[in-house]
Amino acid sequence: MSQRARPVSRRTAVGLGLTGTLAASGLLAGCTLDPPSAEPAAGAPEDPEPDADVLLLGTVLAALDDTVALVTATLARHPRLAGDLQPLVDVHAAHRAVLDEAADVEQDTTDVPTVPGRQELALDRVRRAETRLAGALRAATGTAQSGDFARALASMAASVTQHLSVLDSRRAAA
Repeated sequence: MSQRARPVSRRTAVGLGLTGTLAASGLLAGCTLDPPSAEPAAGAPEDPEPDADVLLLGTVLAALDDTVALVTATLARHPRLAGDLQPLVDVHAAHRAVLDEAADVEQDTTDVPTVPGRQELALDRVRRAETRLAGALRAATGTAQSGDFARALASMAASVTQHLSVLDSRRAAA
C-alpha cells in the first residue's frame, strides 16, 4: 500500500512564515544602500563599489528567477502537476517578495525555458532546478556578510529543501 505524502504541517508553515517576516525586516536593515552624499569627499571615487551583499542578492535573484521561469513553464505545459508545482510557485513568490524589499536590484528578463512533453521528464527537470537553487541559497548563506541576510537565505534554502522532500516522497508513492 502506498503512503500519500503528508503536506507540510500548519505549525511548520506558520514558523516559516514568521521566520520569513522576521528575516524581511532584517534584510531591510542589512542590505540597504546608503544614499550618496551630496558632496563626495576629495579623492573619493565617483561611483562607490556596490555592497557585497547587494551583489550576492543579484546572484540569488537570478537563480530564483530562472527556477521560477522553469516551474511556471512546466505548470503551464503540464497542468496536472499543479498539486506538486503550485506550492513551489507560491513559496518562490514569497521569497522574491522578501528579497525585493532588501535592495533595488534590476530584474533581468528570463527566457521561457523549453519544457519536455513527457510529464515525468518535466518534473525531473524541475527537481534538478530546485536542487540547484537550494544549493545556491546554501552557498549564498555562507557568503553573506549580514547575519540577517544569511539567516533569511538559510531559511529559504531549508524551505526549498522541504518542498523537494515532498516532491520526492510523492514520486516514491506514485
